[in-house]
Amino acid sequence: METLQDLVNSLSSRQFSPVMWRDESGTRSYSSEELHRMILESASGLHKLGVSKGDRAAIISDNHKEWVSTVF
Repeated sequence: METLQDLVNSLSSRQFSPVMWRDESGTRSYSSEELHRMILESASGLHKLGVSKGDRAAIISDNHKEWVSTVF
């Protein structure tokens, strides 16, 4: 792997749970495939808002499970 995109693309082919989330309803793990899908959805949303490669963006958010995907 050479880039972060390579890492993201490789996530869906791995069988592990890279994210675990705990809230009032209990603990849930997210598979590598689910995380990969969430990352692509976050990227698509930013792109639809006009964010392009090389742009700088700030995401102000409470701590929640979807935030993990925005890191990538």
